[in-house]
Amino acid sequence: MKEDKEWLGRLNDKLGSMEFNPPEQVLAKLEREFTVPKESASSSSFKTKIFVAGALLLLGVATYFWWPSTTLQPSEPTGSIDSQSSHNHNLPQSIIVDTTSNVSNLPPTESNASTEPSHYPKNLRLAPAYAGNDTVICGTSYQLMAAKQNKKANAYWKTDNAGVSFLSKTEDLPHHDPNAIIQVENPGEVVLYWVEEMGENVVSDPIRIEFRLLTAEPLADERQVCGMELKLPIDFAQGQLWVSSPLSLDTLTTGELSVKSQMPGDFYLYRTLEDGTCLLKDSMQLKFLELPLAQLLLPQAPKCSYDKVLIQASYHAENYYSWSFGRLETSQFNEYSYEVQWLERAQKPTVHLEVTSPNGCKSVDSLQIDFPESIEASFEMALEQESAPTMAYFTNRTTLGGREVSLDSFEYHWEFGDGEGSHLEHPDHLYKNPGTYAVQLVAKNHENCVDTFQLEELSLITENTLAIAKFFTPNGDNKNDVFDFQADHIDQFIAIILNASGEKVYQWSKGEPGWDGTLPGGSPAAEGSYYYVIRGIDQFGNAFETPGLVYLIRN
Repeated sequence: MKEDKEWLGRLNDKLGSMEFNPPEQVLAKLEREFTVPKESASSSSFKTKIFVAGALLLLGVATYFWWPSTTLQPSEPTGSIDSQSSHNHNLPQSIIVDTTSNVSNLPPTESNASTEPSHYPKNLRLAPAYAGNDTVICGTSYQLMAAKQNKKANAYWKTDNAGVSFLSKTEDLPHHDPNAIIQVENPGEVVLYWVEEMGENVVSDPIRIEFRLLTAEPLADERQVCGMELKLPIDFAQGQLWVSSPLSLDTLTTGELSVKSQMPGDFYLYRTLEDGTCLLKDSMQLKFLELPLAQLLLPQAPKCSYDKVLIQASYHAENYYSWSFGRLETSQFNEYSYEVQWLERAQKPTVHLEVTSPNGCKSVDSLQIDFPESIEASFEMALEQESAPTMAYFTNRTTLGGREVSLDSFEYHWEFGDGEGSHLEHPDHLYKNPGTYAVQLVAKNHENCVDTFQLEELSLITENTLAIAKFFTPNGDNKNDVFDFQADHIDQFIAIILNASGEKVYQWSKGEPGWDGTLPGGSPAAEGSYYYVIRGIDQFGNAFETPGLVYLIRN
C-alpha cells in the first residue's frame, strides 16, 4: 500500500509538469477506486500498478488537450425560508429575456458572443453542469447559485416558463450570470436549466424552484383605542396574535379577544402566520387613549319628594358635555351643573351624561336620584245633613309613596274654613251656619316634608222651611189675590188644594201660578178653610212633604 501511494504521487508530479490540474475530487475518486486492499497487496501489486499507470496516462493526455479550467461548485443552498421578505435584494433593473430560444439567436455582444474557437471537436467531454439544488421559496424572487464548471464554455440560463425575468449586478445579459436573481410574476413551480456549451458539445442541469406566497388580509396600520381595553372578534385575523408588555391578550367568555394596556401610549399587536414553509409577520399599532372623565355628583340628597336638587359633573374645559334628564324639571346653572326637580311620582328619575374629548373618545355616566317617598294628603268627609247647623265627620286618607301606612309619625293641621281648625288625625266639626266653606288638610313628616289637600267648596244651607201665608183674599185688588209660597233650595214640587170634603180643587208645580180662588169649572170658590199638601225634592236630593190649612176670604 505504501509503495502504491508513492507511485501515485510521482505520477501526479509528472502530470503536474504538463500544466494539468484535474479536480481534487477526481484524484480522490481514482485513489479510492484503484488502491489495492492491504490483505491482497502481495498478489496483485504488479497488475494494479500497470492498470493505474495506464488509466492516469490516458486521463492526463485527454485533459491536457481538451479539459477546460474548472471552478469548484459553491455550497448548496438550503430550502428553508424564514419569511417572505428574505429575498428582498437590492435588485438591479430587471431585464426580461426570452430564454425559451437558443442563445445563438441573441445579438452578438461581448458578453454573449462565443469566445471559444469554432474548431471544437465533436464528442468533447465536458464537466457536468451544476444549477444548484431544488428549493421552495416564499416570495417572487430568488438568487440562483449555479457554478460554471467549464471555464471556456458559453453558459446561460434557459426556461420554458413564461413570466420569468433575470437580473444581474455583473452581467449585461443577466441570464448569463450563474448567480442571477430570478423574478416571477406569479407563484408556482419554475424549471430552469443551467446550460454550458462548447461548439456542439452541451451539458445542462435542471433546477426546480417552487415560489409560494402566503397571503392574508393585512392588519390595519393603526387603530385608536379609547380606554385601556380593545375588544376584537375572535376571528379578527388569520394566524397567531401576540403582544408584549405592557399589553395583555386574553379570550373572553363572550367569544371576543381582549387587548388590555396598563397605561396610555402607542404599542403594537403582532401577528404570525405560517404554513410549514412560509412565515408571515406583520403588526398593527394601537394608540391607547385615556377616556374623558364622566362623573355625576349629587352634593346633597333630597329630603323631600319635591325638593330641588343640584347635580354637577366633573368638568374639563376642552370636553363636550351632553345631558339627558328624562321628565325632570331642570334649570341650568352652567355647562356642568343643573338644578332638577321631580314632579312625577311613578318612578325614580335618572340623569344621563355623555362626555366627549377632543380626540373623539366618549365616556358616559348615569345617576338615579333617590327622591324620598312622596306624601299625598287626602281626606273624606261625611255630613249629618246638608243644612246648617250640621256635623261634619272627616276621615284622613293621607298616603306615603302611594300606599296607606301608619300615620302616627305625621303631623296634621286642619282648616275648616270657618276660622276653626284641628290637629287630630280624624276630626269632627260642627258647622253652625249655612254658607260655603274651603276645608284644607296639611300633612307633615319628621323631615318637614309637607303636602296639602283642599276641598274648595263645602256648601251648607238653612233647613228647608217654606214661607206659606195663612190666608189670601182673591177680590181683584191685586193684593194677596193668589195663594202661593216661597222656598229656597227646592228643585221641584207639586202643591194640591183640597176642600173640606177632601176633593181636589186645584194643583200646580214649580214654575206654574198658585191658586187664585176659582174652582175647576171657573166659578169662584166659597169662603172658608181649605187644605194644602206640598211634596218636593230639595237641591241635595232630599224629599219633603208639607201639609197645612189656608183661609179664603172674599171681603
